[in-house]
Amino acid sequence: MAKDINIIRLLHGFYIRIKRNWKVLIALNFVILLLVYFYPKKYLSDVIVLPQTNNQPSSVDLAGFGPLANAAGLNLGGASNSVGISSTLYPDLLENHEVQLRLINKKLMISDISNDSLTYKQYVLEYYKPSYVEVIREYSLGLPSKIIRLFKSGENTEMENTDDEANQLKEDKVNFISKVDEGVINRMRSEAFISIDSRSRLVTAGFESDYPEISSQMTLALLEVLKNKLTEFESAKAMRDYEFIKGLFEKKKSEYLMAQAKLAEYEDMNANLVTSRGQSGLRNLQTDFSIVSAVYQKLATDLEQAKIKMEQDKPFFYVIKEITIPNKATQSITKRFILAEIVFLLFVSVIIAFSVFSEPLFNELRQIQSER
Repeated sequence: MAKDINIIRLLHGFYIRIKRNWKVLIALNFVILLLVYFYPKKYLSDVIVLPQTNNQPSSVDLAGFGPLANAAGLNLGGASNSVGISSTLYPDLLENHEVQLRLINKKLMISDISNDSLTYKQYVLEYYKPSYVEVIREYSLGLPSKIIRLFKSGENTEMENTDDEANQLKEDKVNFISKVDEGVINRMRSEAFISIDSRSRLVTAGFESDYPEISSQMTLALLEVLKNKLTEFESAKAMRDYEFIKGLFEKKKSEYLMAQAKLAEYEDMNANLVTSRGQSGLRNLQTDFSIVSAVYQKLATDLEQAKIKMEQDKPFFYVIKEITIPNKATQSITKRFILAEIVFLLFVSVIIAFSVFSEPLFNELRQIQSER
């Protein structure tokens, strides 16, 4: 009978403590549901493409006329091999300052805000207003990062650039990121994404914002930037070859015209002379002209091949999924909140359960031990 009384006493203690704490669970659940309800609607627009590049070895065979080039005094060591950008680095393009500045200065048409075009930067600075949920999140979960940025900005106060210095940096083609731009870029980075499937090599680029038009237009801007950067990387080798051959071609062209004029002048001046000395001089000029002419003609051919190679190396995209203006808000935010709510409630339940069962259990065990 003592054991029954002990069990009843133990269950009674459990009941009292559960009754005291169940309201906390309901209140927490209600708060999280309110956050889900008031979270601003987000519209996601994305595009799926398959990049196609030509990374075959260059068809410009500079070594094909090495002996002729050496005889003509040319050094063909300037053209080197290179490899295009790896597809795994595509997402890292969003960390490129030039790309970031290009995106935040992208012209947008947002009919719900203005009849005139405005940049993404103007939209963020003049029209965007964070929701209550975003403000709460920024000053709760995001508070540590804000404190870290505050200390970093304090350390860099002496290094801030004046307007004159910023203009000088722009003239020197150095990307200048102001504090205002940095805030806009951080906002843009939280909404833009580029991902790649390592197996299928499919690239997905997208943008999630408060307005469907912004999402679709910024996704298009992402795709354009991706194309431009890939073209810049992939055709860099062909461009270097072209510039190198063009320089040799221009130099050899002047030598070719000079040798041609010298040979013609000598032939005109010695047309009626049949001396051995005259014939020997003519043969020497003809030999020099033949060497220069052969190199010149080969460079002319390779210059045309280099032009073709530049066009071949430009990447192009097969579009698997086109860009569309989204007409429904994305459900990803709601799903993430619901998942977070479940995890949070489980965590709180474990804590409450421990507090509910631990103290009565320990008290009962101590009482049983004392009775013995």
